[in-house]
Amino acid sequence: IKTTEERGYMSKFTRFDQVQKGVSTRDDVRRVLGSPSTQSDYGQETWYYIANTSESVAVAAPTLVDQKVWFLRFNSEGVVEDMG
Repeated sequence: IKTTEERGYMSKFTRFDQVQKGVSTRDDVRRVLGSPSTQSDYGQETWYYIANTSESVAVAAPTLVDQKVWFLRFNSEGVVEDMG
């Protein structure tokens, strides 16, 4: 039996088009996408949203088949400066 498992922000990747560079704030992003998977600990504030899909057959260990990472970098005023 083959099992597929999705973790992270897979369903929210369709919402990233609601985030606008130079316009959206931290609060806007959190409202649309929720809390990030992780954040940078140094340098410019950057939020990362991570999603992955793994597959396993019977009792075998899962194998990663797809991973997406999306980042949002904020300026000092808390507005999205860069994303990708």
